[in-house]
Amino acid sequence: MKQAAIVLVLFGVFMTGGPGTWADSGNPFGFETNTHPLKYEYCKRVRDRKSSGLRGHGYVCSSAPRPHPDFHDYVLEFVEDVGLCRIFANSNYFPWDEEFLKFEIVKGQVTKKYGPYTSKSGTDYERVYHWSADEGFKGVGDVTALRLSAYYESNALAFITTFVLRASQCKKAIDDQADRAF
Repeated sequence: MKQAAIVLVLFGVFMTGGPGTWADSGNPFGFETNTHPLKYEYCKRVRDRKSSGLRGHGYVCSSAPRPHPDFHDYVLEFVEDVGLCRIFANSNYFPWDEEFLKFEIVKGQVTKKYGPYTSKSGTDYERVYHWSADEGFKGVGDVTALRLSAYYESNALAFITTFVLRASQCKKAIDDQADRAF
């Protein structure tokens, strides 16, 4: 009986390619939590540390394992020994009325997967929807918080979605690295 169980486990590992490929985490756009961004052929390291705001841990991807048609690039924050911290998905600028409809569709798609937003804010030129643990969001898969923002500028609208996975662990790892520098 014990031998049969071992054979089944080994068969499962053989058929699925190993423990690292057993299941999709369900992360947005198919980016896996423990997969380094440079493993994706369409991602490269962000060289400009100052403008990236990612403290040297940023990667820009021209596509995604599961790309969304309304986003043109994805920026990942990834910290060694921690994993994927945040995913930023950026849309193009489009005419206000056309893009606002797309934004509402994306908001509906996000709401369908993550549930209703926990708060919203904004101005005449910006709309921001939050899914926050502080306000009751329980998280889905590895996503612990997210923010969907629409920005209106010069008769055009763009939007960005920020998915937070391991922000506190990543901040601690980066801060520890900075502390060791002194």
